[in-house]
Amino acid sequence: MDVHLGTLRSRRHILQNIDFSVREGEAVGVIGESGSGKTTLARTLLGLEKPSDGSIRFRGEELSTQSPRQWAEFRRTGTLQYVFQDPLRSLDPDQTVGWSLGEPLRIQGRLSQEEIRSKVEELAIDVNLESALLDRYPAELSGGQRQRVSVARGLIVEPELLILDEPVSALDAANRVQVLQLLEKLRHRGISLIFISHDLGSVAGITDRTVVLYQGRIVEEGPTRQIIEAPQHPYTRLLIGSAPTLTSRTSLSKDEKNALRAELLMVS
Repeated sequence: MDVHLGTLRSRRHILQNIDFSVREGEAVGVIGESGSGKTTLARTLLGLEKPSDGSIRFRGEELSTQSPRQWAEFRRTGTLQYVFQDPLRSLDPDQTVGWSLGEPLRIQGRLSQEEIRSKVEELAIDVNLESALLDRYPAELSGGQRQRVSVARGLIVEPELLILDEPVSALDAANRVQVLQLLEKLRHRGISLIFISHDLGSVAGITDRTVVLYQGRIVEEGPTRQIIEAPQHPYTRLLIGSAPTLTSRTSLSKDEKNALRAELLMVS
């Protein structure tokens, strides 16, 4: 996917001069604090927000000029799939987990009910969900189980690109590890990932490249290891310095943080 956006104005955020690509089988992290425009970017990539100019291309196909109906048809193909931050909001509370997992296949209308059920059961094994959980409701599952269901729901139509919006932010350490291990398995299937998060530790563990968003603009981009070990922009340095477990250095002192904030004001 190639993304070249001029300006996008939504009800809450403005994105400006966004330019990056995702290669086949690559995992790209998008980091930044709340309000930096991460979710707006995800919604734009799915056609839920429309940029005022620029382009979004997938395998050479121009998407940014498509009508809402064309976008809906494109999403129906399952080529791009989205994993929401809060699984409870994306799963029907009145339907079983098995029903929710099979819903994207029913929408496509290509398989019989028996084929859908078989595929759901196979996928449950892949994401380490016990078959008994398929007959339960979302509220009966743990946070980690619900997030694995949400990832599985995105996978069931065999997408080429999976966009994950803060997929581990609400999980405890043990469940976070389980979900990250699942995503690592996807890398070996050739699925491309856009991993949106403010959890720099998770980004460091799962992505090849990282894009840093600040006030709706990309201020730094590069290999994740390089971004973590040698951040160049003051905003990136402030983010990394506030997560000292990523590096061998200690936390930034109050004076160091204030100095970076002052430098950030000068370059903004």
